Amino acid sequence: MSLTQTAATYEPSVRGDAMLLTHGRKGTAADLLLAAGAVVLDGALGGHIDVVGRRLLGFERRRVVAGPELPEAPPLMAELRARVQAAPPDEPWGWFDRAAGFALDGVTEELEAAGVTTPLRLSRARRVFRHDTLLVSPSAEEAAHERLLEALAGRGTQASIAVGALLDQLGLLEEVTGRREPWRLQVATLSPAAQAFLTALADQRRREAVLG
Repeated sequence: MSLTQTAATYEPSVRGDAMLLTHGRKGTAADLLLAAGAVVLDGALGGHIDVVGRRLLGFERRRVVAGPELPEAPPLMAELRARVQAAPPDEPWGWFDRAAGFALDGVTEELEAAGVTTPLRLSRARRVFRHDTLLVSPSAEEAAHERLLEALAGRGTQASIAVGALLDQLGLLEEVTGRREPWRLQVATLSPAAQAFLTALADQRRREAVLG
């Protein structure tokens, strides 16, 4: 399929739109977090994984658990659920780290299969600078951008709201949209599990800022 057309098989998702909007970029910690965060947020929104417990007196008591097995789950979501089910209990932030090891490759395969991206054929030499890994269909990128703008205007789907919230937490939203605040993301409408992951990300970013 030509990359000038959006494949009908692409179903908008946090992970897919995040990669379409950033071209599967690699090279910084924020890029790894974007791919990992998008995958776990899709898992939370789709019920493939959940977050139980709560923070108590400053101590992290929340744990990520597997949701019910869903027969129609996309393979990457089924893989995420299986990994959570097989792993020792971990807090939400831990799954940003765990998912970073497989998220980008998994989403890359999904998008290529849907016909909306082509992996860039890069040399195996280590790249010091930030770089794209995907050649993206212009129409697919434009559609993802429109979904994001809807979310920023206070509308949008659960997935597009989560994309906006994730980009915002990582300091990438203005870069992707070319716009500054005010944004009217309805984050409170997301599932409790998705909100828990976003809160964990925000907490970690604040700790990193304090440390330096």
